[in-house]
This record gives sequence, structure tokens and C-alpha cells, in this order.
Amino acid sequence: FLGKMIEVGGKYDWAGFFLASGSYAYYTNESDTSDSDAHSFQWKLRQSLTNTTAFQVRHDWFFAKGETSDFTTNTLSFWLSQWLPTKTAVHLEYRYHWDTTNLKSFSPGFEIDQYLSWATILKVRGRYYYGKPGNPEALQSLKGDHFESYAVSAILSYYLFAETNVSLKYRYYWSDQDIEMNTYLLALEHIL
Repeated sequence: FLGKMIEVGGKYDWAGFFLASGSYAYYTNESDTSDSDAHSFQWKLRQSLTNTTAFQVRHDWFFAKGETSDFTTNTLSFWLSQWLPTKTAVHLEYRYHWDTTNLKSFSPGFEIDQYLSWATILKVRGRYYYGKPGNPEALQSLKGDHFESYAVSAILSYYLFAETNVSLKYRYYWSDQDIEMNTYLLALEHIL
């Protein structure tokens, strides 16, 4: 495979009270058997409602052109974030997705970030997902005409330096399709 990518974007930040950003990306893939290209666009608006509350909306659009068919997805996400005096940040999220295969889904979720010290953060996350495929081929692999899943996770992070942290993550996932799993992760992350 040979591929190329270009990405451009911009951001406007008014003293942290209002943030607007957008980006566009173009990708190509070339192989001996087929060629394809894709475009993606994202825009995000974030508005502080008070000194401790913010609201954000984001739209992601993706279009891929293949030799046999084209594919487009859209995802619209909303966040409401609240900072509490207990050094806790609470984030509520709602995401809605639709695409050209007639899949429609929504996913509400939450995240609670508790700052235990200047270097230690405990994050607890939860998510519910509901998807209803419109494609008959996708429905053949499902029990019923839709699928639902749930996930809860906890992440304990310790920052060695501003750009380096060690984290321990546990995640539990289950769905109505008889799938259940536990995931464990030990990570060392360094941002260059």
C-alpha cells in the first residue's frame, strides 16, 4: 500500500471562554488492486456558561470513495462539563451517529475526573450504546434488529512529568449479543 495524507486546521480561543476549531483531512490509498481516497472534516464549538461550567458541540464528517461504492458517516456529539469544589470534573456526553449503510446509533455517557493530588487523577467512565443497522447483511449477524452495549472503566494516572504519565486501566464491557469482557491495561505515555 502507498498512501498520502494532508491535514489542515485552525483554532480560535477567546480567553478560554469561547473556543472554535475546525480541521480538514484528505487521504489516499493506492495498491496493485484498487485505489481509494477519503475526506474528513471536524468542527468544534466550546462555550463557557459560567466560571465552572462549559458546553461543547462537535460534528465529524467522513467520506470515502472506493471503486465499488462510496461511504459517508456523520457523528454529532454534545458535552456538558462541570467543575466542582471537591477538585472533581463531571462530563456528560451524548453522541448521535448516522451513515450511508443506514446505521443509526446513539450513545450517552459520563466521565468523572477526581484530582487526588497535583499528579494523580482517577477517572471513572460509563457509556451506553444503541445501534440499529439498516443494512440487511449487517442484521444477519445480530440477535434481533438492533444491538446494545454497556461499558464502565476506571483509570488511575500518575504524572511523572507534565508530558509523561503512568496509568492503570480496568474496563468492563457487556452487550445484548452475548459478549462480555474485562480489559486491563498498564501504560507509560510520553508526549513528544
